Amino acid sequence: MLPEPRKYLLQYEDDIPYTTSGIPEQSLDIIRLAHPDGQSRPLIIYLHDGAWQKGDKTDGNEDLATFVRSGNYVAASINYRLTNNAAWPAQLHDCKAAIRWLRAHAQQYGIDSERIAVWGKSAGAYLALMLGATATNPAFKGIVGQHHNFSAKISAVVNCAGIVDFNSLPAQPSSVDHTTADSPEGRLLGGALSKFIYAAKDASPRQYINSKMPPVLSIHSENDDIIPYAQSEQLHQQLQACRVPNILIPVQKAKHGEYPKEMLLRIEAFLNRELLQQDINIPPDPLTIAP
Repeated sequence: MLPEPRKYLLQYEDDIPYTTSGIPEQSLDIIRLAHPDGQSRPLIIYLHDGAWQKGDKTDGNEDLATFVRSGNYVAASINYRLTNNAAWPAQLHDCKAAIRWLRAHAQQYGIDSERIAVWGKSAGAYLALMLGATATNPAFKGIVGQHHNFSAKISAVVNCAGIVDFNSLPAQPSSVDHTTADSPEGRLLGGALSKFIYAAKDASPRQYINSKMPPVLSIHSENDDIIPYAQSEQLHQQLQACRVPNILIPVQKAKHGEYPKEMLLRIEAFLNRELLQQDINIPPDPLTIAP
């Protein structure tokens, strides 16, 4: 069980636009202490799942509130354009614009702009990995937003079942046919993977993993029936080869999106180590769903 959080009151600010476009999806929520003490705190950013076709920033607010109540963090949850409105790389460009907006308003919200972690599940985890892998890649900066003099660099990534390599998906076991134009990946990239092999390669995190990536915590269900566990194994091996600090934690006897409450303890330990510089050992032992 999670430790009892300190009884801090929280302040929620919802539907804040991070661009001047007027597009409702380009908005974010911020959770912070209701009575700030003037100290700057690290920021945790959440990216929702939903196969880039659905989902909402509010999906992560309950878990984010747990971290903010500790008194150690500010949190933000981001919406980004879905594939019914925009194809890749609009989703990544939106997330980078939101991070730049948060940096530009760091003083207003008590954010330590040098300590920012991104946490995503499934579709959001894929975006989190891309944010970590392309932080200094000018090809992915985009023109969204108004704060291009600020960086979209991040300090840590929490990856819960994100895609690492689109082109390896068809050969891995899954209940979803990832090859069709109507699949989540096809809708994201604009067509079937078999016809967009080079686009799929260019959109895959594995293409950009490098030794300067921030530390990564991956949590993935071993029996994931949508995004194969092998995706996180690929990531772990590649990060190891690049000597990027990373941990892969399997969730036993679980399918896609099934996580035990203990997952939050591992995430909290990882964030405390990477953002608060606490000397913490994070066990890679498997997590288990309670029967």
